[in-house]
Amino acid sequence: MVHFGDRTAAIFQGAYDAAVAIWSSLPGAIGDFAFQAANGLISGVEAMLNGVVTRINSFIETLNAALALLPEWATGEGGVRIGTLDPVALGRIGNPFEGAATAAGAVASDAFSAALARTFSNHPISGLAPWLTTLASGRRLRASRSHAG
Repeated sequence: MVHFGDRTAAIFQGAYDAAVAIWSSLPGAIGDFAFQAANGLISGVEAMLNGVVTRINSFIETLNAALALLPEWATGEGGVRIGTLDPVALGRIGNPFEGAATAAGAVASDAFSAALARTFSNHPISGLAPWLTTLASGRRLRASRSHAG
């Protein structure tokens, strides 16, 4: 029971210490998350555009295969070939808060771990052990006297 109480106190203390520890770094962590989200959105748009480019290039390759079947008098010397599109590469936004969210998480984790490593109670039951031993000895002594007498 004492362990449960000690662990419960450690959890509440750890949550409080973690909140205090990250409070000052919270703006940087939020900034880091915002830039990560924006760059994730850019990556998603880039992937969608490259999907379209791949389909267009596939269509162009089909047209080029058909053009290759035409006679030289129809296409001229060397034939006709349509060029394909290059993949889209969108730039990313520089993150001036890079690593702030990870650092805030580490600070909170350290604060929580430190609280869990502490002992919050003096374990009052351990102080009762000598008294209980004395009490049990006295009862045994009285019981043996009453049976003997």
